[in-house]
Amino acid sequence: MRTLRILTTVSLLIGLGLMVSLGVLMVQRPPASAPRAELKAHARKMAYHIVGILASLTTSATCALLMFRKIRTEYSEEQLKNLVDLVATMPTKKSDDNEK
Repeated sequence: MRTLRILTTVSLLIGLGLMVSLGVLMVQRPPASAPRAELKAHARKMAYHIVGILASLTTSATCALLMFRKIRTEYSEEQLKNLVDLVATMPTKKSDDNEK
């Protein structure tokens, strides 16, 4: 559980950091009159950056869903255990006492 929490937090922070740095990358765009190779290199860099953002946020969402599923399973098991304990501690009625 701790590993999922750490992975979720780290991937979310990486994704947010990449989103913030995307603005810096957009400012560094070469002018339209720049050589085609330079424009292609910048476009490739932007594409890698966006893929990194998507991968990071997808990882974060997946880890969060796995963590949610694990918590929900633990909660269901605990709820069942509590119900069994409650039923076990309930007093039983004796049919002989009621008939007399």
